Amino acid sequence: MNHNSIETESVCSTDYSKKIIFKRHNSIKKELPSIILLNGLLYDQNRWGETCKYLSELSYNLLTFDFYGQGRTVENNDIPTQPISLDNQVEDLYQLIIQEVGNKPVILVGLSYGGAVAQKFGVKYPNLIKKILLVAPYIQPINKLESIIEQQSYWTNLFVPYMSFSDCFDFHLKNLMGIEVFKDKLEKGNLDNIHVHNEGTFRLAQGIKHLHINPSDLKKLSKKSVSMLIPKYDEYTSVLDYLAFWNKIPSTVKSNVEILPTVHRVPDAQPKGLAKWIEKELA
Repeated sequence: MNHNSIETESVCSTDYSKKIIFKRHNSIKKELPSIILLNGLLYDQNRWGETCKYLSELSYNLLTFDFYGQGRTVENNDIPTQPISLDNQVEDLYQLIIQEVGNKPVILVGLSYGGAVAQKFGVKYPNLIKKILLVAPYIQPINKLESIIEQQSYWTNLFVPYMSFSDCFDFHLKNLMGIEVFKDKLEKGNLDNIHVHNEGTFRLAQGIKHLHINPSDLKKLSKKSVSMLIPKYDEYTSVLDYLAFWNKIPSTVKSNVEILPTVHRVPDAQPKGLAKWIEKELA
């Protein structure tokens, strides 16, 4: 049943980001398990709104937050000037958990980029994991995207030789992320702080440019603690690639995998369907 459905914004002070902006979607009760929703790369925590409406009816504490580089968090900190590593995001998440729920194991629901953070967190802090629910998780660089940027970088480097290939790559990556941020914010009708969000998204993308996720590292998690939702019509990763990744997760920790007829941004396209899947996996 719903326990005092509310939405309050608060701040968690961390060593890395200094200020993590998060929301409680109900009154925190220490005796209840906690669900924490982890954003995709271009997300902010408000994008979980419809899903949270359904999840807030369950007997769980419910939290969302913006990673450093995203949403209200990047607006309330210094603009990032270096790649943002997943290791630092993991430590921010750890400090948020300790502040809000203590040392009690939590349920992490990670969308795309958030799925990569959830896995890294599970590897480092397996005792703090009750469940990891991966939703279209980031599992590898997007090959088509990388190929396009590499071609652009090759020609830029050829005609602007004083720029290294790496600098050319970052130049085109930043432009691409800027276009995506602009499109996203234009759809929402809000271009406020766009330069801050452009820089934050670019630094997030830099941080996962060479990321390698090894699913076998999840072996220390408890039995049947990992489930995955695969969008059938994902624009970035094929169902076969997702399934190949799933098959590499140790059999002892795997619970369920499901293919949903939707696109990559599941909370936007299927908020109710996502909430029902989460509820089913926690039953």
